[in-house]
Amino acid sequence: MIIKRLILHNFGIYAGTNVFEFTGKRPVVLVGGNNGRGKTTFLEAVLLALYGSNSFLYRESDYSTYQQYLKSFVNTSDSSFRTYIQLDFDLDEEVIVPYSIKRSWRGNSLRPGETLSVMKNGKKENFLENNWLHFIEGILPSGIARFFFFDGEKIAELARNNSNQEVKDSIRTLLGLSVIDQMEKDFGRIMRSSAHSIEMSEQNNEYENIKSTLESARKELEVLENRAQLINEQILSIQTELQDEQNEFVRKGGDISRTKEEKQSIIRALDLQVREKNIELKNLAAGSLPLRILKDDLAEILKEASVETKRVIQAQTISQIKEMADEYKESKRVSKDYINDFLDFIENKYTEDNKEPVYSFSKKTLEELEFLVSTELDSAKGLVEELRHERSKALADIDENNRYLDAEIDEQAIETISESISEKKIKLGEFSGQIAEIDKAIDFKKFELSKAVREYQRASRAVVKTKEWNDKQQRTYKYSLMSLEVLERFKEKLQIRRTRNLGEIITQCYLILSNKKNLISHIEVDPMTLDLTYRNSDGVQIPPESLSAGEQQLMVISLLWALAKASKRKLPVIVDTPLSRLDSSHRKAIVSNYYPAASNQIIILSTDTEITSEYYEILKPYIDEEYSLMYDEILKATTIQSGFFKEENYDRSTDQIID
Repeated sequence: MIIKRLILHNFGIYAGTNVFEFTGKRPVVLVGGNNGRGKTTFLEAVLLALYGSNSFLYRESDYSTYQQYLKSFVNTSDSSFRTYIQLDFDLDEEVIVPYSIKRSWRGNSLRPGETLSVMKNGKKENFLENNWLHFIEGILPSGIARFFFFDGEKIAELARNNSNQEVKDSIRTLLGLSVIDQMEKDFGRIMRSSAHSIEMSEQNNEYENIKSTLESARKELEVLENRAQLINEQILSIQTELQDEQNEFVRKGGDISRTKEEKQSIIRALDLQVREKNIELKNLAAGSLPLRILKDDLAEILKEASVETKRVIQAQTISQIKEMADEYKESKRVSKDYINDFLDFIENKYTEDNKEPVYSFSKKTLEELEFLVSTELDSAKGLVEELRHERSKALADIDENNRYLDAEIDEQAIETISESISEKKIKLGEFSGQIAEIDKAIDFKKFELSKAVREYQRASRAVVKTKEWNDKQQRTYKYSLMSLEVLERFKEKLQIRRTRNLGEIITQCYLILSNKKNLISHIEVDPMTLDLTYRNSDGVQIPPESLSAGEQQLMVISLLWALAKASKRKLPVIVDTPLSRLDSSHRKAIVSNYYPAASNQIIILSTDTEITSEYYEILKPYIDEEYSLMYDEILKATTIQSGFFKEENYDRSTDQIID
């Protein structure tokens, strides 16, 4: 994947329309801007364009809903409340295929509805619009996106605090271990449920006493309000889970599976249309249509036959004139020589170019030929073109619908997610009904607050478990435990094999970046804990705390680089705050060795104190495009300018463009 263009319209701190263009001819793109000028917003825009509500930056944000997250990016400087982001990129699918995805929304409504548009090869793709999550997860899964798009400041904090559980979780996802972890949790849940059932059946042999308590109407009202608050919290929780599962349903191709029968019906109807059009075309071919190739010849025949007919009429007319002249000469005393000269003149004028008839068409035949040449053949051609166009459209529609049928989907996973979604919708309906009832009760209690006190009773119920139920739960517990032991052995062997390979890649990356190659010569990844162990050339372990802050950060960058390599995906890398707290020696190592080789495209979002003129000269042979983020203090908005912190048009003391 190569990013070719990013368009930000009224997005975050970016006012108006701002276009970042990238040719992709060289690997490095520099985007310069001091703090608060829109570098992190650039990174958020790319992730939002690709993943929408599945973006890890949204999931890590403080916003409780995706709509609130979208609304936070609306720039209202032009009062249109209209925002969109558009990301254009190329994918190598044996040939280079251009894609464009656009997300747009409005910020002047309580729930800004997002509109998604996808183009492929410059044409609108309804299939991709309906199944974008499923498509992008096949290119760059959201679980490993953080290895390619990351914040250098967070990496520095990660190294300083040695708190890398987030990275460990991502490593497990990359190595395929998170699936096994989930299976272990499922077996554990089954075992706990079985054990609890057995325990309850043993403990509930005695009846509990029932206590009755009287409370004031104010206390009852408080209880109801607490219940309402609890149910509302449950509703919010279920709605969040439901949104995640609906995203997962689409990502795994659920919409495709749901519409397969409909698509098959549409394809059958389209096939019938194609056959009907073919029959109509055959009927045309069996009629006058083949004569269309002889139209010019038929037109020439029509012309000659018309002239020939005209000559015949003229000859007949002259013959009649002669007969009438003979009668006239007999009845009148006129000069016969004068009349004979006139007849000779007429005969010579209109018979001098007479030829023998070739066609001898009748008037009806001539009229039919004229209609054929002037009207019928052109009409038949137009009808053929119309039928062919309709047939081509039907065939194209068949191909479009077949794409739904050909898509590879996990039917079992979709069914599981669909069942879970249905259950959650049922729960939401139940909770909504409960809220409505509680609201009525609250109104009633407020009305009765000064008059009455109600009595609530709580009863304990004895649950008696039968021996058959206990035996069933014990068998479930036993077989779950056996499955868990087998799964644990499999996971251990899988982790050992995959972490060994990952350790070798991390070592290679670290040795490329480090200027102290004698300090650490080999890095190992613990198969169980995923902790890193550093060893020198003698095999002696190097304590992590003995590394300097720069060395620790360098190690984390090496890990991210290695994870990106291990994914075996040719994808762009975006780094925000690239050099963070590194010292000069480590900065030079990163600039010289990591950035030119990290990916086919690496977009660096830097302040003027990170990529300085020294590092700029090192990167210069690899730079594709350069941009600076310009902040207007009056408009409180950022626009972009070509060039990376150009001295002649950029005042670093005020961060303003110089007129």
